[in-house]
Amino acid sequence: MVFNTVPSGSCGMTMGLSYDPKRHMTQGFFGYRVVPGFYSYGAMVIQDLKSTARYIPEPLLLPFAAYEQLEYKFQKDLLAASTALDIFNRDKRFTDIFLDSDSDQAQTSSVTLGYQDLHRTIVNYHTILANSYGPFLTAFGLSLRSACSKLEQQSFSGGVDGSDTPECQRYDSFQSRQCIETLIARSEYLHLSRSRLLTKMDIYLQVIHNFMQQDIARETKRDSSAMKSLSLLTMVFLPTTAIATIMDPFTQVSWNDEITVTSQFWVFWAAAAPVTLIVLIIGVSWIHKAECQQAFMTKVAHLKRFGLFQRRVKVGDIESKAESNLIVLRTTMAIQDASESASDTATAPRRSTSGRSSKAVEDCVAV
Repeated sequence: MVFNTVPSGSCGMTMGLSYDPKRHMTQGFFGYRVVPGFYSYGAMVIQDLKSTARYIPEPLLLPFAAYEQLEYKFQKDLLAASTALDIFNRDKRFTDIFLDSDSDQAQTSSVTLGYQDLHRTIVNYHTILANSYGPFLTAFGLSLRSACSKLEQQSFSGGVDGSDTPECQRYDSFQSRQCIETLIARSEYLHLSRSRLLTKMDIYLQVIHNFMQQDIARETKRDSSAMKSLSLLTMVFLPTTAIATIMDPFTQVSWNDEITVTSQFWVFWAAAAPVTLIVLIIGVSWIHKAECQQAFMTKVAHLKRFGLFQRRVKVGDIESKAESNLIVLRTTMAIQDASESASDTATAPRRSTSGRSSKAVEDCVAV
């Protein structure tokens, strides 16, 4: 029997057991990973085996000790994630801000929460719990239960009730089954706690997303208000500025304080109109050129992606056409040879016909 855990950090463990029926001896191998600075679960399994191995009725139930350590690791991960979320909620008042409908409190939520820290913490623990030993422990517990039942059936010599089995052996088997059932029940509870904690993290992430969307909308509204103010100022001052720019060089005040336009006023429009038209043409041409260039680059990328396939298709078409022409040529030459052998005494018109056939063959070869 080979037992192998999920290779995760310092929890990677492998156990191999082999039973020798001649000597009635079970030999085993146990290996585990050691990560410096981390808790070694494999070493703890060895310590547990030293103290509890004599209570295990069958050697094939030795992975029971590894199951207990993996469950302890799973429990530590759940406790760390739950504690981190509770501390963050207590210090940053996450739930209070979420339940408070005051707009002033909502506006200062980005300062009090610290979206980056909370998001990093939740994603980190969400990844740990999503890749945890929950499903593995569930399947492992069911396997241990099934193995214990089969070993009891093989060990008890007095039928199902085991009346002829020694009292100590039946007691050890009962204790092993009770321990396995206890660990399975604890694993199921931890698995439910993991599901609830993952759901809580998903809700937290959704709330963070809503807060971030509110901040983005608030910043967008602030920028929109600033742009409206600038647009209002531009609408007020731009017409007067344009009129002053156009009229100032070509106006004059006469001796009786009357404002008149000089006779050179047409020069402004003579220069401004062509320049404006040229700028508009350049702008439209630039936009059209950019669109054409983008379409061309898209087509080039498409051709680069499928060019090899198209080239292979063209080569295949050429080869198929050449083979068909060669078949036609061989068929025509075979017909010509048969005609010549069957008509050795043919007349001159027949020879001219054969000449026309040769001409047709030459035309086919040329093609």
